[in-house]
Amino acid sequence: MRENTDKRRQSRRVPVIAAVAVAAVVLVYVGSLLWMFVEDGGMPALGFAAIYGALGLAVILGVAFAARQRVRELNRGEEQEAEKY
Repeated sequence: MRENTDKRRQSRRVPVIAAVAVAAVVLVYVGSLLWMFVEDGGMPALGFAAIYGALGLAVILGVAFAARQRVRELNRGEEQEAEKY
């Protein structure tokens, strides 16, 4: 029984770890683009910087929402029910 509990707990961590990793990559990527726009372009590039920032935020929020939804599915036991079929 303990082995099953450990497996269940570990399976809940995986979506959270993946979401944090994706958010970190997006933050580094968008952050470097924003830094480049601000350093090189000045005011005309500010619009592009805002667009990239908004897109990065949308990706991070989407990944966080998907991870939250996956953890809820795992808490309801959908993975164990799917193993029956």
